[in-house]
Amino acid sequence: MRFFQDREDIPETAVSRLFLAGYYSWFRQWEKAIDVLKQLPTGENTAQVILEKIRLNLYLGRYTQALKLLESAHPLRVQDRFQKEILWGWYDLLVGHPEKITSRIQELEKTFLYLSTSVLITSDFLSLEPTAVPLLEKWIVQNPEDLEIYEELYKHYWKTQQWGALSRLITGQKTLTKMTSQLQVIEDLLKKEFKQVPREILSGRRNLSLTPATLESLAEIARTVENWELLKMIALTFTQNYPELMDGSLYLAEYYQNTKGFVKRK
Repeated sequence: MRFFQDREDIPETAVSRLFLAGYYSWFRQWEKAIDVLKQLPTGENTAQVILEKIRLNLYLGRYTQALKLLESAHPLRVQDRFQKEILWGWYDLLVGHPEKITSRIQELEKTFLYLSTSVLITSDFLSLEPTAVPLLEKWIVQNPEDLEIYEELYKHYWKTQQWGALSRLITGQKTLTKMTSQLQVIEDLLKKEFKQVPREILSGRRNLSLTPATLESLAEIARTVENWELLKMIALTFTQNYPELMDGSLYLAEYYQNTKGFVKRK
């Protein structure tokens, strides 16, 4: 303990204070731990700090204060939201409402079923765990702001050429949010992966494995992200593969309309 008392170079930040509070908490010196966190300015009261304050108040039996913090805390990170629900469970038990625990646990299992997936996710996760895809699809509908999961699903659909699913993901997100951040994710991926567009599109060779439905899904994606060069390639491929259909001509007309409009605005 003297190590902390004698040092003056410990930064006055949320991270350092949480470290110090955790040290005191380990020795059950909860009063000291909470005093350490109280010294932080308002701007440093991160979600992690607030959650630690809730935990310490519960240890100290200050249930009214813990309740106020629980009601006012609105963490954004999935892990923090999960921890908050756990602390709600502690509170229910400590104040004598054990009947609430069953429903709370059921809600936790339903809402955070994918938590380990989110925390441990890697670029290869979905290819290793295809059973995770349905869970992530449900999650992204409930939590459209979770860009980590959104990006993993996007890359998975792109890699496996599930154009219909990819189109539904994008258009579904558009109805749920303003799409600002999501569109940026897609644009960044398109710039990196543009050369990975199926060879049939890039070459323009006649290949009937690219069905009209597939090309329509790709066209919808190109429209959504306003990638007109991709729309042009889809239009040319449509015309090459299915000259009897008008879709290719319509997509090409849309390409010229939008690219000319862009030049004119500049």
